[in-house]
Amino acid sequence: MTSSVIYLFALSASIVVSVTCHKTLVESILEKYKADCEKVTDMEPFLKNEKLVTTHVKCLLGEIRCNLDGERIKKAILEVLPDACAKCTEKQKTIVRQVMQYMYKNRQSDFDKIFKIFDPDMKYKEKMMDFMNKKE
Repeated sequence: MTSSVIYLFALSASIVVSVTCHKTLVESILEKYKADCEKVTDMEPFLKNEKLVTTHVKCLLGEIRCNLDGERIKKAILEVLPDACAKCTEKQKTIVRQVMQYMYKNRQSDFDKIFKIFDPDMKYKEKMMDFMNKKE
């Protein structure tokens, strides 16, 4: 489960420690992302900043090293995809929809490339597209 996983020596203890630490780290990152999302009232100013959007797109495509925000976005994408944001708050759903709609409308090629990276088998794309187009 983690990259630091587990030598044969003290295997059971190492697994418990590694899994717990990894889970705690991921949860901590996701909670920070969720808390940051709750502070955002409108994504439009961010989406109008082409340089910022391009930097995050390049990060997600693996073309450049991601900053902390980029890493949080990656983790959030992985959390949101499998259940089409079912665990998201209403505010988070609004933000995810707004970003997806912007990318789909204005940067379709990047939208498709990002989907292929995070959902290579396209298991979640139809459900996410339905989510994106849903009016709530």
